[in-house]
Order: sequence, then C-alpha cells, then structure tokens
Amino acid sequence: MLLKLEEIDIKKIRIHDPYNVNDNIMKMDLSINKLEPIMIKMEELNVININENDNILILDLRDKENIKIFFNKLDEYIVSVLQERKITKKFKSKFSYKQLTTTYTGKDNTFDLLCLNMNLNNDTYTTEVYKSNKVKLEQSETYDLLKDNCHAQIILELVSITIDKEKELIYIENIIRQMKVKKIKPKRIHKLEYSFVDTDSDNESNNESNNILEVQHNGKTDDDRLINNSENSDINELNNTETSDNESENDEKYLHSDCDDD
Repeated sequence: MLLKLEEIDIKKIRIHDPYNVNDNIMKMDLSINKLEPIMIKMEELNVININENDNILILDLRDKENIKIFFNKLDEYIVSVLQERKITKKFKSKFSYKQLTTTYTGKDNTFDLLCLNMNLNNDTYTTEVYKSNKVKLEQSETYDLLKDNCHAQIILELVSITIDKEKELIYIENIIRQMKVKKIKPKRIHKLEYSFVDTDSDNESNNESNNILEVQHNGKTDDDRLINNSENSDINELNNTETSDNESENDEKYLHSDCDDD
C-alpha cells in the first residue's frame, strides 16, 4: 500500500525488536498498520545530484517544508523510542544519529536537502527507474539523466533502523523502490506582450516630437525663415532698385523737359 506523507501517523509506525545482522550491524525493522512495509509516494522533487559511488540521490527541499517537517518528526520519534528502550546503553558507546535531511550552506544561499539510497544492481530490492510510459532505464542512462536539470517522482521504502556499532552511528535504512524521472526544458514564449513601462516624461517627449513634426509639415522651420527673409530682402532690394531706376528715368525726363523749354 502506497502512502502519502500526510496520510502517515508517525506514532503508529512500529519499531520492532533488534536483531544482529553481523558483529557490527544491528537492525530494528519498521512497519505500519498490520505489519505492512512503509512505502511512501513522494511528490515531484528537483534532483540536485547523484553520488555514483554510494548510490545516493540528493534532492532539493526548497519550498518543500512539509517534507522537512515530516522527517524531522520521524527522527524525534525514533530517538525517543531508542532512549526509552535503552537500546544503545549496553554498548557503552556514544552513538550519533544521522538524519535523512541535511542543510546545505553556500556563499549566497542556504537550503535543505533530502538524501536517499538507490540500488541499481540486480538484487531483489532494486531501484527501478522509468522515463515515461513504463520505459525502463538502464543504469548508465539513469546516471546521465539524473546529473542535470532533472525532476523525479519517488516511491520510497523505510526499511529499518540500523545501528552500526563499529562507526557508532544510527540511521534509517531506506531505498528508492521506484522512480520516474524527466528532464526539465526551458520555457519559450510564443507571443511576447508589450513589456515597457511608459512614464510621463516619455509622453512629454513624444508630444514634443509630434509638435516638431507638425511644425515641419504645417509651418516653416527657423532655417526656412532665414532663407525666406534673405529672399525677401533680395526682392525688396530688387524692388528698391527698380524704383530707383524709375525715379532716375523720371528725373532724366524732367531734365530733358527743362532743356526743351530752354
């Protein structure tokens, strides 16, 4: 049965009695309801990277506060049960508890990560990776696809609490049972809307430009006026010259008239 995070009551998770796997490893199996495995259907997450050597998938928990809260509460519950049962007391060692969530701190930002185990070998409990429409990916294809711009939907199984006596470490054994991955492509805009912000100064500038154009089309520019004034001056000068010539002719006529009288 697949469960969503919001469907899981953490206090109903059963932590079974411990048993030794070998001299260094002790386990306590996990189950829910009627001894059912804890299979969690996770929402789609952005893949940050994959550690090929350890087969650890690193997922981005930005804007996924619900996932972080769930695993933090699960950790608190497990630690309280271990303390109540005094599981590690007999080993006379101080154990550290390793969480599935961690915080990345960089130069410019800080955000939470979820680190989950994968098994891409041909074992019984292997991780099956699909691209789409039940198309299964091979191991090499999986590594290539998960390295850059990839999102993943995950079916996660919480298997047991593992106590590593040699490393003095306690952690949740988990495995991604199924995963569907897809590449993220950049979006393209088919039609770009008007993207400029018009201001009053832009409108005033446009009005001034329109006024200039109107003057150029409907009136005369200053240069036109200068040219026209020059032309008018020449015309006036020409008129004055003609007037002067006419006056001279009249004067001459007048003189001739006088002479004739003499």
